[in-house]
Amino acid sequence: MDTPRQEGPDKDTPIKEQESGKYQRFEDQMDRMGLMLSTADLERSRAFYEAMGFAVMQRFPHESENPEGYSLTYERTHLLLFSKMTQMFPWLKQGRGSGLLPYIEVDEISPLYNALKGSEYIKEDLEDKPWGHRLFVFTDPDDHTLAFYQTIHKHR
Repeated sequence: MDTPRQEGPDKDTPIKEQESGKYQRFEDQMDRMGLMLSTADLERSRAFYEAMGFAVMQRFPHESENPEGYSLTYERTHLLLFSKMTQMFPWLKQGRGSGLLPYIEVDEISPLYNALKGSEYIKEDLEDKPWGHRLFVFTDPDDHTLAFYQTIHKHR
């Protein structure tokens, strides 16, 4: 089955069918950030992110080719937690830190920050930055470092 294409000057841009049966441009679907995180203790990580305000959307049972995992969401952010990601991606390096800092925009940052405020997980407290973002940085129980931010004004 061919991927539906839109009409007009962007006719080569793929579009996705929504549940309603209507079509829209793929770029319009790109307002959500997704991260896959490998965890040493899946249940501990799930509880950590739930305490921050993420909701569990789905649990993935362990199957021969796929590790056990969870799908969680908060606003436009989607997390996939897996017990052994190297089972899906054998080339993936397990271990601490990779030099990558996911920088994730949310509409309301206070609930996320308040869930961790004062804990050992906070690496940089909630602060308004000169470039127009209110942000904080934290490290989760598996040493994944993430930054959440809320736009407070446009940088000039």
